Amino acid sequence: MRLDFKVIIQPDIQPPNHSSKFGELTKGWMYNADRDYGIVYKACSSSIGHGDGWEKTTTQEPIGLYSTEELAMKAYRAALADAFERKLAEVDKMIKEGKY
Repeated sequence: MRLDFKVIIQPDIQPPNHSSKFGELTKGWMYNADRDYGIVYKACSSSIGHGDGWEKTTTQEPIGLYSTEELAMKAYRAALADAFERKLAEVDKMIKEGKY
């Protein structure tokens, strides 16, 4: 069984590059699909880090962001669809091979 609605939505705001003014922040939205319930939240990124909220970075590595909360939610949904498609493929393989 294949779910044919999978579309990966990439962030549409790129972090500042290294030639940007030090401390310059891009501001937008991001999602965290690692939690059971997921979350969409305000986020920011600099050329060297990113963080929750729009005020400061708290984690190393710059990241791309989504320009709207709605776009971040759509990207989160697409990530979930991709994850569930992979899990369903594993179950289908177990059924096909008779490995329960």
